[in-house]
Amino acid sequence: MSLTVGEVRHLEEIAIDLPIDEILDRPPFPTWMDSRHAAGKLRDAVAEVRPAVLAEIEPRGMYRILETDDSGIAAYEPPELLLDAEYVCSVVVTVGELSDEEDEAPQLFEGFVRDAVENVALTVITETVGDEIRDVAEKNGWNTTRLFTPGDGGYDWPLSNRRYVFETLPTDEIGVSLLDNGLNVPNKTISGVVGMGSSVTQVPGFHSCLGCPILQECDYADTSDLAPVTN
Repeated sequence: MSLTVGEVRHLEEIAIDLPIDEILDRPPFPTWMDSRHAAGKLRDAVAEVRPAVLAEIEPRGMYRILETDDSGIAAYEPPELLLDAEYVCSVVVTVGELSDEEDEAPQLFEGFVRDAVENVALTVITETVGDEIRDVAEKNGWNTTRLFTPGDGGYDWPLSNRRYVFETLPTDEIGVSLLDNGLNVPNKTISGVVGMGSSVTQVPGFHSCLGCPILQECDYADTSDLAPVTN
C-alpha cells in the first residue's frame, strides 16, 4: 500500500489466527516444555485458554512516518540508528483492555498460561503491523531498522522517551494512553519507533530482544530470526 509521509495509518481490525502449535513454538513456551509431561500439560492448558483469549482481544494499531529532521525525535536522544535514518515511523500496537482474571480466581498455572498466550498474541499482532510497515518501506525503496521501544534493556533509551511516540500519534483514537510513569495503558501494548530510508541497513526481523542484559534469564526472549543490533 502507498502512504503519504505524515499521514496517520489506523489499523482497527487486525486478524490473527494463533494455531496451538504456533503458540507453543513462541516464547516462553519452548523453555517451559522441558519434559513430555510438561509438554502435554502445556498443550492442554493452551488449548483451554486460547478460545477465550482470541474472543477477548481487540487487536488495534497505528503508525505514522515522518522525516527525521522534522520529527522532533532528536530531543529524545534516541539510538543513533534512528537519528541516522532519513525517516522515522512511530508505532503503537495493542490487544486492547483485557478482563481482570483475579476476579475469577484462576489456578496459578492457568493464569500464567493465559498471560503467556496474551503476550504471544501481542507479538503476532506487532509482527503483522510490522509486515505492513516494511511493505510500505519496500514500495518506497527504503530499508528498515528494528523497532526500538523505549525502556527495553538492549540499548540506552529510557522509558520516559515513550512520550515521543504518543506526541506523534493520536493514540486515544485506538484506546491507548501513556501514564506519567511511562507505562502504556492497556498494559499489553507496544510503542516504539522504526528507522526507514535508503541508507538504512535492512534487518531480518521487526522486533528483537538482542542486547538486553537479562536475555539469558528471560523466558520471553526471542532472538531466533534476528541479527545483532548496534547503536
